[in-house]
Amino acid sequence: MKKALSLIEVLISIIIITVVIGSLIKIKQNNLFIIEKSDVSKLNQAYISLYALNYQASNNRNKNLAIDENLTLNDEELKKQTKATNINIKDKTLETKELENTPFSFKQIENSYSIKNSIKKKFYTIKIDK
Repeated sequence: MKKALSLIEVLISIIIITVVIGSLIKIKQNNLFIIEKSDVSKLNQAYISLYALNYQASNNRNKNLAIDENLTLNDEELKKQTKATNINIKDKTLETKELENTPFSFKQIENSYSIKNSIKKKFYTIKIDK
């Protein structure tokens, strides 16, 4: 019966521990990247929501807006974050239908919001005219 570990056994155990630690560090880095990307996506969705919820019925809002110029922000840190962020807004009328024997017409409008080709959201609005 052996009383001590041989040199080869010790080296193999050190190599196994090193590989496991390296794998754990790589997994941690990947998870941090995914979390950071998720945070940026949430922030961009929040910016789009500010404009989508403040929808004004106007014809063809095809414009590129800077967030810091169009919103009143009191927080200096938030102003720095939004300084370089632009939202591209496009409105497109998809379809207009008029009902027979009634004075009503329905217009389907597609509102498209995008930020630097990283996120794009589309909302659809139905406008009823008399």
